[in-house]
Parts: sequence; structure tokens; C-alpha cells
Amino acid sequence: MNKQAVVELFFGEFSKLEVLESWLDLSPSEKSRAAKFRQEKDQIAFTIVRSLLKRILSEKTGMEIQQVKFEQNNFGKLSFSQVPDLHFSLSHTDDAFVLAFSTAGAIGVDIESLNRKPSIEKLESLLFSENEIKGFRSLTDTMEKQRKFIDVWTKKEAITKCLGLTLQQGMEGFELLENETVFCRTLSNEQKNLSIKTLEINPYMISIALNAPHQMDFQVSTNYIHTSTTLLA
Repeated sequence: MNKQAVVELFFGEFSKLEVLESWLDLSPSEKSRAAKFRQEKDQIAFTIVRSLLKRILSEKTGMEIQQVKFEQNNFGKLSFSQVPDLHFSLSHTDDAFVLAFSTAGAIGVDIESLNRKPSIEKLESLLFSENEIKGFRSLTDTMEKQRKFIDVWTKKEAITKCLGLTLQQGMEGFELLENETVFCRTLSNEQKNLSIKTLEINPYMISIALNAPHQMDFQVSTNYIHTSTTLLA
């Protein structure tokens, strides 16, 4: 019997949030990092997501926002050493973002717009394993093919974040086994148990990967963020 886990999801759209208010939550080093982004949209995305991450962790721990500090590994994955059992992941598109939290194990999340029209011909060999690409190329409907691409992309992005990998290590290096919460690295045939779930908040697709000692059925609790000061709608 599978164990149960709860994943808490925070979803929002950048257009409904105030960046100046979020800026006040950032530390000097975080402000410096935000300023280094060349494009304004990237500065805004970093500022808002980092502010909300700190606010949520502040609410969960009772710490002051400015006391919330992060550590970062060589791949850029953040951790919160003050509460090591609280795992989180974040992702954003040009228009929206999502933050995921769990105490059951390492977690990864990815969000993409279903309106996105990826350059499938250029990217399919970077995304799919040899086995997966055969089934993908057998699809003839353009919309179905685009949706399948985004579905696999978000799942594999979530997996790489969950396991602390990088995209440069190759998403084509492992494949998803349909109707299973297992993926295997094809190069070494190593199998790992992961719980993976995908949901839609129109027009976005969100995938979550959970790495736990035991295979888990997990429930997703979604919170919609409309303003910086009100975390829960």
C-alpha cells in the first residue's frame, strides 16, 4: 500500500502582483542578483518569486522575512537549512509562476504555457530517449503532438529539479514509463521510484516530481496568489 503525501502548490501570475512591494523583502545580495538580469521581465520574475518564497517560509516557520536565508548547490538548487525537512521547488514562465512545498522528500516542479509553440524538430532529440521518440513521431495531429511535447518537457524538467540534475546532463538520458511512477536512465538502465503528477491551470501545464523513500500517492493543495500581501486566496 502506497504512503500518502501532501504537496502544497502556490500559483500566481506576474501581472497581478506588485514588484515594488516584493523588492522590499529582498536582501542586499538578492537585490544585487536581481539587478544583474538584463531583461526587465527577468528582474521582475526573480524579485516576485523570491519575495513570495521568503514570505511563505516566514509564515511556515514564524521567522522574520529577512531572517530567511538560502543555500545554493553547484547546480543552482536552493535549500533552506533552518528547516531541512521542508523541501521546495519553483518555476516560472513569462507570465506565471508556481512554488511547490513538501515534507515527504525532495521535490521538483515545472510550469509551461499550453499556448507555447516549441520548435519541436530542433528540440525533440534533446528531450526524448530513443524509445520515446519513436512513439512521439508516430503522432500525426499537430495539436496532440505539441501537447505531448509540453507534457513530457514539464515532467522531465520537474525530475531534473527533484534530483538536483541540470538540463545539460541530458533529458534524453532517461525515459518515462507510462502509467508508472518510475523513470529509468537508459544509459545504465538504473531505475528510480518517483511520484509524478501533472495538472492544468488554464492555460498552463504543471508537473510535480516527488522523490521519497517509498512510492507515494500525493494530494496537491493549490493556493492562488493575487497580491503580494495576501498569500492565500
